[in-house]
Amino acid sequence: VVLTLGGGPKNATLEVAIYEALRIEADFGRAAALAALQFVLCLGLTGLLAFFNHRPAEAAGGTRPMIRPDSAARGLKAFDGAAILLGTALIAPPLLAVLAGLPALPRLATAEVLEAALTSAALALAAGLIAVTLALALASPVPGKANDWHGKAMDLAALAMLGLPPFAFVTGLYVL
Repeated sequence: VVLTLGGGPKNATLEVAIYEALRIEADFGRAAALAALQFVLCLGLTGLLAFFNHRPAEAAGGTRPMIRPDSAARGLKAFDGAAILLGTALIAPPLLAVLAGLPALPRLATAEVLEAALTSAALALAAGLIAVTLALALASPVPGKANDWHGKAMDLAALAMLGLPPFAFVTGLYVL
């Protein structure tokens, strides 16, 4: 989508220029410079927006419960149920196909596969713990302080990842 809508080499967006620098030219230095430029631009615009944006204190993780105004509407409950059933219908076949392959699992239990599985599980556990810790830190600023510098810094930290070009980030992780 980014390549299709982002233009060609003469009029490329930053995202397309980063992609071309990595994929076509293999110029990691140029890609890193462009990614840093995109990150600084996005962070600056987000910081400017946070400076002018004043939100109510309860939006920062208030203590009162939120009551949905549509909780009694039967039509919306039916729509929610239909959406859940549709999602289940889309996800169930691949899961059932995996379950059908379970009898072949003992043949895959070689030392290399077990080592890879343990490594994957350890990385997933570490990534999950880091994600949950950061999410809890971002979701629990001090109530009533949403418009002070601490609340704005927390909002900016939550939005900072949106400015990081994903292709450059993944390539950097691959190189590491």
